Amino acid sequence: MQGIALAWLLHQPHVASVIVGAKMVARFDDSLGASEIMLSPDEVAQLEAASRIAPEYPAWMQRTREVAAKPPLGKPINAIE
Repeated sequence: MQGIALAWLLHQPHVASVIVGAKMVARFDDSLGASEIMLSPDEVAQLEAASRIAPEYPAWMQRTREVAAKPPLGKPINAIE
């Protein structure tokens, strides 16, 4: 199972390397085998969908609110049309 997770990480364009912390030789061998696993685009999409997390507050709320324009410098707020 960890081999698939490491293979998915290795398929990410922004990941340059992964760090493994295996305590048993069998798990270390499984981790090394991850570099040989070739995931299809469909498999990568399924793994990304399964691991997608919900946006955290307040970021999701800030994107839904309309940002008011700032008044020009030197003009009082009540003088802006």
